[in-house]
Amino acid sequence: MALAGSKNLVEIEGYKELSTTIRKLKDKGLRQELVATNKAAAMLVAREGGNTVPVQSGRLFKSIRALGSVKGAQVRAGTKVAVPYAGPIHFGWYQHSIEPQPFLYTARDRRHSEVKAMYAKDVPRLMQAAIDKVQPPHK
Repeated sequence: MALAGSKNLVEIEGYKELSTTIRKLKDKGLRQELVATNKAAAMLVAREGGNTVPVQSGRLFKSIRALGSVKGAQVRAGTKVAVPYAGPIHFGWYQHSIEPQPFLYTARDRRHSEVKAMYAKDVPRLMQAAIDKVQPPHK
């Protein structure tokens, strides 16, 4: 279960252009740095999600994972086979009297300022590095 349809945790002006530029540059180092930044942001939220997830068997807790790519960060919980009830737990299922327990949204909201600070530090540096690759500084 991903947080599909939800608002982004942090909107970064120019991020789409940055990720597109890094992909087109095919610079492995810049790509890895961007992926690492996104994964670190997702890890902050995933760890907090682990603190707030309702636990009975522990399978839902164990299924929480942080994903980072050039396009962004994601936190997922559940699997179709082992933990198919992740969606009903998180979003609720009123026909079955299951109240929503939005543990990932709660985690996202609690870690917002830390994630924002992380991107505020890393993204400008990556943007400048990408600009320098496209337009090397004049001597």
